[in-house]
Amino acid sequence: MNILVDANVLIDVALARSTHADDSVALLDLLERGGARGFVAWHTPTTTAHLRGACQLPFKDFEDAMQVGAAIACTADYIATRNVRDFRKSPIPALTPAQIVVRLA
Repeated sequence: MNILVDANVLIDVALARSTHADDSVALLDLLERGGARGFVAWHTPTTTAHLRGACQLPFKDFEDAMQVGAAIACTADYIATRNVRDFRKSPIPALTPAQIVVRLA
């Protein structure tokens, strides 16, 4: 299974945000142990086709659209994010880190 990890999940771990860090750490630990393959979006001009595709997605936040474009590019099964509602129009389902850990356990 492939999981695109949204930047906010990594930031929660890096900043030890008490309300989100535990679930995010659990997800990253699971990915490290090989429970699934983790990906992080790489927004560069070399991903032009996916960037163009992201421009066509019905998102208010372009960074979220680029996350979806990256998820499509890595054939992600899910997008791990704590802002699930921001991805409700995504063709790739978005789940919280805790929801993904439960599915992969």
